[in-house]
This record gives sequence, structure tokens and C-alpha cells, in this order.
Amino acid sequence: MSKGTDVMIQAISSSGAASITLESPIDITVSNSASKNPTFTLEANRNITINQNITAESSGKGLNIMLSADTDGDNIGAVIMNADVTTNGGWFKSATGGNVTHTYGTSDADKKNYGTYNGVKVGGGPNHDGFTVGTYFGGKDTAKQADNHFIKTNGGAITLNGEVAIGLNGGTLTLDTGGRDLTVTGLINSGNSYKAYIYGTDDWKANCQAKCNTFEK
Repeated sequence: MSKGTDVMIQAISSSGAASITLESPIDITVSNSASKNPTFTLEANRNITINQNITAESSGKGLNIMLSADTDGDNIGAVIMNADVTTNGGWFKSATGGNVTHTYGTSDADKKNYGTYNGVKVGGGPNHDGFTVGTYFGGKDTAKQADNHFIKTNGGAITLNGEVAIGLNGGTLTLDTGGRDLTVTGLINSGNSYKAYIYGTDDWKANCQAKCNTFEK
């Protein structure tokens, strides 16, 4: 990705239980000589769980991020955000849904190849605008303490398809596009009380401006 190459990782199983969990941080500097911002895509039948930060360094170009769960469309699976994301101008998008299929072939040749790609029939695809489930923002220790998380794009759009659930135990969720579009296509749910502040409004100036300036420093 550092040279502008798109990367896609897919998890598919006949049981529909294939998931992807990010357990190591991704810290990347995209070369300024790259022809475009690369796109990092994760797709899974069930859950996409981000447990470590994804960061595109400010010294390079941006990184687009596409997270797609429940790709077989059985309404089981979500995008689970337990860490922070910085895209440096790239966009961030989460979605759930699709019609991915994974079946074993029935011919004698297929049966000889069970356990290999040649013996498996894969069809359909994810819906990158789907909203069968949604996105959950939490943390590994939110049962014990408040947790703060953010997605900062510095000029890239943020799109969260489907419902959004916030489970930060009273912590702060910051979705900062740097002035670009922020879209949530479903309901926003929380076990705690939260209020949305719109950039530039009186509420923002009174309650958020000083705090956000502190975060930027």
C-alpha cells in the first residue's frame, strides 16, 4: 500500500462464520509519488473487528478504508471498532450485507480438490453500501472504564452504513472529517447519554471548540 497499491482481504466460509480481526497496528506512509490514495478493504461473512489502530502518516498521501461485514447477507455480523483510525485525507466507509456464496462443487473433479480453492464455488459479492446490521464502537476495557475513540480523515468523507451502536462507557467518540461529509444511514444507539455537536454552531463553539483544539495539539 505504501506505493499506492490497493489491498483486499476476504474471509469466506461455507458456514458463514468467517471473520477478520486486526490484532496488530497498521502504520503506513503512502509515498507522495503514488498515483492515488490506495484502498485497504476487509470483507468477511461475519464480523470485521478492529482491535489495533490504523494510521496513514501525515508525511505521505492518504489511505482509503473499506470495512464490509455480513457479506453473505444473513444479518449476522458487524463492523466492530475497538481502536482509532487516521486516514490523512482518505475516506472511511463501513457497510454490512451482500450475497456472497461459498459451496462445494459436486463433480468428481471437484470432490478430489476439497480443501483447495479449485474444489469450492464462490459467487456473489459484498454490498459496500449495505446496511443489514451496522457498526459498533467499543473498546477492550469498556466494562471497567470509559474509553475514547476517533476516526479522523483530514478531508476524507466518513460513511457509516446501517445502525451505529456506541458502547464507550461514557467515553467520547470523535468522527472528524475536516469539513467533508459525515453520513450515517441508520439509527445511532447508545447505552449512555450522548449529544451530537455540529461544527460551526453555537453549541459547538460553547462546548467543543476548546476541547477539540486541545486534541489537535
